[in-house]
Amino acid sequence: MMWEGLDRLLAYDENVQGINSSLSLQQIADTPLADENPGRFNQALMDYGAMVCKATNPLCSSCVFTEKCFAYQRSAVGEFPAKTKAVVRKKRFFYFIQLCIYDNHSKMHFYAYQRTGNDIWKYLYELPLIETSEVVSMDELFSLSDWGHIRAFCKSADSCQMSKPVRHILTHQIIEARKISLVCNRFNLDEIPENWIKVDQETFAKLPIHRLIAKLMSVSDSS
Repeated sequence: MMWEGLDRLLAYDENVQGINSSLSLQQIADTPLADENPGRFNQALMDYGAMVCKATNPLCSSCVFTEKCFAYQRSAVGEFPAKTKAVVRKKRFFYFIQLCIYDNHSKMHFYAYQRTGNDIWKYLYELPLIETSEVVSMDELFSLSDWGHIRAFCKSADSCQMSKPVRHILTHQIIEARKISLVCNRFNLDEIPENWIKVDQETFAKLPIHRLIAKLMSVSDSS
């Protein structure tokens, strides 16, 4: 491709596949363009990149630019074009707890809270969250210390179900999330954290929530 040739010729050490790099190289490539036939110049660059200054195994012995090629003069042809380093995505496992209670009119309510951490979900609402280092069973989740405040509130439950997993892929992390629906029949309101609010489905739907929670709320419980 044309960028590889310019990258070596100028020893341009930014990622040749990046947007900023491509824009900078484009400005350089535009400099000698003839106004009357820019297409021919671009095609010549692409042909030269395809036949001589190839991305891999370039034919430097046949290149007419070796005397002016910074990469060749530095014996660093193999170091160009610069490539993007593979992004290692961290795997995280989220369990969102939907603590359900019913009022005297059999209307379901549950609890949510607003995130305050300095991340992309700041100020958005979600269900109470427990994060683990790996996938855990329901029994393993119950035994975690983080489950303590859930247990303090919900003294007994009619049912407890776990949803199917939902994968949420971000730039540097992959989140595998599940929703735990816990229908409480005996609970202690004094144990509710101050930042939790009680909502019904209609109220929660009007709150600003992040995409992962939106996807989870639409997933049916499986166990």
